[in-house]
Amino acid sequence: MISFNDVSTKCFDSLSFKLPEGEVCKVLARSDYDVRVFIDTLLFLSKPLSGEVLLFDENMASLTEYEQINRFKRVGMVWGSGGLVSNLKVRGNVFLPLAYHKGERPENAEERVEALFLKMGFERESLAEYMGKLPGTLPLHEKKLIGLIRAMLSEPELVIYESLFDGLGLRQANELLNITSEFHSREKMRTSIYISSDEDALSRVKATVSLKQMGKEFLIWD
Repeated sequence: MISFNDVSTKCFDSLSFKLPEGEVCKVLARSDYDVRVFIDTLLFLSKPLSGEVLLFDENMASLTEYEQINRFKRVGMVWGSGGLVSNLKVRGNVFLPLAYHKGERPENAEERVEALFLKMGFERESLAEYMGKLPGTLPLHEKKLIGLIRAMLSEPELVIYESLFDGLGLRQANELLNITSEFHSREKMRTSIYISSDEDALSRVKATVSLKQMGKEFLIWD
């Protein structure tokens, strides 16, 4: 699924690791800046100084821009802030990637969206009103939930959770962990990566591959 072969960036040196499909990985970085560099390198949004990045077992450097974009369609990205567009209402934010990457009309996914919101504790009676809100007025926990729903809609093969639990209370963090763990287990070959600079936030994640940044190196995290 994913391989870093002797990859170096301005934040880390000579990183080599493999993550097979179907696995759960957690990555503890030194800072939020290092978190973003790791994600950008993984998705080849920023080219490494040296080394090879393989995503879906293909060397990203050897692919055309069109081919790279097609790989991104198989990825669900959940940003720590929710990653919502501020001038789009909740409804527009939820359906945007589905329409852009999958070409699916919003009305065809209405029932799936409603089911996801209800599963995450939203009330059916107030859901229509909620979907008409702008995200800037919403608390961080709800922004993360909306970002999660948006990613889950496309049934991605790879899901990346950036700082998912940061800034949340224990109950809210556990709620998101339960949701993402269940989503991971629904598809045998789905791969999940949790990355954060907060060690306590990641400590509750049960992963098969764990990396911890020490200086400019990543070490196995027990």
